[in-house]
Amino acid sequence: MKKNNYKKISILTLNTGLFQINLFKISNFINERIRYLPNELLSSKADIICLQEVFLKSHRKILIKELNKIYPYYACTKTKWFKMHNGLMIFSKFQLENINFTPFKNKKYIFYENIFLKRGILNVDIKYIDNENIHITNIHTTPSSIFLWQDHKKILQIRKNQLEQTIKLSKENSKYSIIAWDFNAWPEIAYKNYEILKKHKFIDTYAKKNIKPLTTWNNNNYLNKKWIYKNSISQRIDHIFLSEDLYNKIKITNSKRIFDIPNIQVKNKKITISDHYWVITTLEFK
Repeated sequence: MKKNNYKKISILTLNTGLFQINLFKISNFINERIRYLPNELLSSKADIICLQEVFLKSHRKILIKELNKIYPYYACTKTKWFKMHNGLMIFSKFQLENINFTPFKNKKYIFYENIFLKRGILNVDIKYIDNENIHITNIHTTPSSIFLWQDHKKILQIRKNQLEQTIKLSKENSKYSIIAWDFNAWPEIAYKNYEILKKHKFIDTYAKKNIKPLTTWNNNNYLNKKWIYKNSISQRIDHIFLSEDLYNKIKITNSKRIFDIPNIQVKNKKITISDHYWVITTLEFK
């Protein structure tokens, strides 16, 4: 694999909010938003894009086709007909190697995940520094359920198992690791899960660059007002983490929330591209 000689690299993470099971649309305005999503992604100018909740094959085809000229490399998986897709995709301007999906080992899912979903870890490598790989991981950890909130002890334990497996896999693949995800945890909620990353010396790029990082899921967002999480507090649950070894090789030149202003016209209102806001981080190699 050819080494990339760029001095900077930018990574974007977004939960697209395209939660649809066949004809059953769990999220609002999916058809309208998927039409705008490719252009919004292109306008971000990120080098690597990590997406969550792209469940439908038709949506994945749209993104692959529309992003191909700028992002010729992508990673996603196939799934069995009776299971939902894991919803994870990675697009890249750089060649991707060692593409792999690793299912989570723990069996104690909440009931609908155990039946329908195949949650796990989407892994890729790019060659960048010291002729070694940067290992990039995209995951979406268990959120909550109708009956169990995101900081319930059962949910915390499920997510802990997922985190520990993800961290172990990242360390086994490369000392230079990036984890991008909808984490469903932050210092104010489910902090025990967030502390696991700190324990293993992973650096939260957005928090590191900003004294007061903004929330990435907002309860005032119109897309969140008619769903089971409508009573949740606004929170910062979308993250880009770096391993300590990678952090010591780079400088975080920028890390910010983007595309948080409603700009898509639907009926008599404007909405955002997703129920989550985007996080983009730019790294400069020393």
